[in-house]
Amino acid sequence: MVYYCGGIPLALEVLGSSLCGQSLAVWNSRLEKLKVIANDDIQSKLRISYDSLNETEQLIFLDIVCFFIGYDKEYVLKILDGCGFFPVQGISTLMRRCLVKVGSNDKLVMHNLLREMGRGIVRQENAIDPGERSRLWDYEDVVDVLTDKMGTTAVEGLVLNEPGLKHTWMTKSFKKMKMLRLLQLNYVGLKGSYDHISTKLRWLCWREFPSEYMPSDLSLKNLIALDMRHSSLKQFIESGQSATKLKFLNLNHSHELVGIPDFEGCQSLEKLMLKDCTRLENIGDTVGLLSNLLFLNFQDCKSLKNLPGSIGGLKALERLDMSGCSKLEELPNSIGNLTHLTFLSLENCEKLGHLPGSSSNNNNNNKALVPK
Repeated sequence: MVYYCGGIPLALEVLGSSLCGQSLAVWNSRLEKLKVIANDDIQSKLRISYDSLNETEQLIFLDIVCFFIGYDKEYVLKILDGCGFFPVQGISTLMRRCLVKVGSNDKLVMHNLLREMGRGIVRQENAIDPGERSRLWDYEDVVDVLTDKMGTTAVEGLVLNEPGLKHTWMTKSFKKMKMLRLLQLNYVGLKGSYDHISTKLRWLCWREFPSEYMPSDLSLKNLIALDMRHSSLKQFIESGQSATKLKFLNLNHSHELVGIPDFEGCQSLEKLMLKDCTRLENIGDTVGLLSNLLFLNFQDCKSLKNLPGSIGGLKALERLDMSGCSKLEELPNSIGNLTHLTFLSLENCEKLGHLPGSSSNNNNNNKALVPK
């Protein structure tokens, strides 16, 4: 086996991991496959381990290969769970077989040779027409598909990053992509009816979203994660819009955002990130409905003066970051109801006179709440 792996450490690690504990018959079967592969064809050797995965594990592997290398493991788990892939077991299998690893910062990492092997599998789905492939990440392929409206129901994921170009595409280009689950459209605009965008989206990453309001005809009903950092939004979803499955909402650095008046349609939220939303003033009372919220970040929201009393209803909240909220004047008494809170940062909240239940005006007390 060592000889037919060509002495390549990665091939030995990956194939060895997939064969550990297997019968002699399985070892012999894999060895026969290796015998017919040229010594210098490492991609084909690595694919043997991919081929031994079940169908769901293969889908998880290809999603990570094309879209999620470098992303937080728990974040990806939630998205893939929303896709119906049961990823806890699947990613565990990929890790055990050394096809995916988790770095010290809990990010998913992968050897470049494994990434290229996986992306080669997707390209082979249709060597000529990228619109017939399941996943699109190559810039030229994506531009061709959108320009010529070549997308089909085969497309499940698409990434388009155009920093500096500020290109606007027609929504009709997505009309035939009815099975689209994963979509990243960074630094681009869309024009036309959002009814053409798949209702099956689980992940939408749209940094520098150019509009002031969320399109009312964009379906959010199946979204698990929405990343709209650096957006031009003035307000998040209006009353009546629903994102009932949404667990992650990232609006960091959205400098035009004034308020989020209504959370009633987002009651599954677990992480709400509003860092550096410098004009944010209004947080609606319905924030108290977010019974699953674990993490809330208001860092450097310099226009925020107070929080609604309903925040005490966030019984699951573990981390609350208010650092740099220089206009924050008071905290509601109900903040004492946050029984699971383990991190509260009030650093550089100069106008905060005292904490609920405390008569002290010493701001040094606020800094003592920041864990070292």
